[in-house]
Amino acid sequence: MFRNDTRAQSVQIGAVLLFGMLIVALSTWQAFQVPAQNEEIEFNHNQEVQKQMIELRTTVNSLPGISTPRSTTIDLGVRYPSRTIFRNPPPVSGTIRTVKTTDSGFNVSIENASASGEIGDFWNGTARQYNTGAIEYEPRYNEYRNAPRTIYEHSVLYNKFGENQELSITGQTLVRDDTITMVAVNGTLREDRVNSISVDIEPISTRTRTVEVGNESHNMTISTPTRMNVSEWREVFEDELDDGNVTAVDTTDIEAQTTTRCYMLNSNAGRTPCSW
Repeated sequence: MFRNDTRAQSVQIGAVLLFGMLIVALSTWQAFQVPAQNEEIEFNHNQEVQKQMIELRTTVNSLPGISTPRSTTIDLGVRYPSRTIFRNPPPVSGTIRTVKTTDSGFNVSIENASASGEIGDFWNGTARQYNTGAIEYEPRYNEYRNAPRTIYEHSVLYNKFGENQELSITGQTLVRDDTITMVAVNGTLREDRVNSISVDIEPISTRTRTVEVGNESHNMTISTPTRMNVSEWREVFEDELDDGNVTAVDTTDIEAQTTTRCYMLNSNAGRTPCSW
């Protein structure tokens, strides 16, 4: 009498089931865990780039009185770590560029600033305009979808999320106590790459000259184009608004087709040192 032996068949079925479970586990890890880990890598990279942009801001703001070029390294893109089994997307690039530095419609201006003596022929209360712009870093991550653009303009570094939300990272050095200091950003820069880039800052006209300006009948007004909202500007000027020489910060739309706004500082009457 013969009986069927199904032990080998059971072993085969068990091996197939284990292999299938392994494939499902690997697929699940590839679909969910790898993107989550890459998002963390991208987030950490963005935090590091923001620190580097703070260094760039410090470099630009420290140029008055300096004649030698300076540079700051920015890690534009991200390379993902190699994986033995799982697949990674290719490296992603980032872009750093100047914005509106050649557009005369985005000049910064000072109005109602008068000086005495010979310099009063120039500082006579009429609006004086200076060409400037912004420096912007924009990442293109695979997983960190709401990553901000990081922008330097008018001594302030801030993050811009989408089109209608901004968050300042640093304070401002445009107005400190009774001193106005402006650093104009000129020239053209655009780099789109994965690797790091050295951003060279070359001082063109940085000889500091301080002039006492004021106006007995009107507040001095500084108008600058900006993409940061008025509430953030009021926050970075909080110390000057509370006890300083700034009485108001307001915005005005200057181009209907854009979200660019203009902020105005009204300085209290009196003589204010102005460095440029």
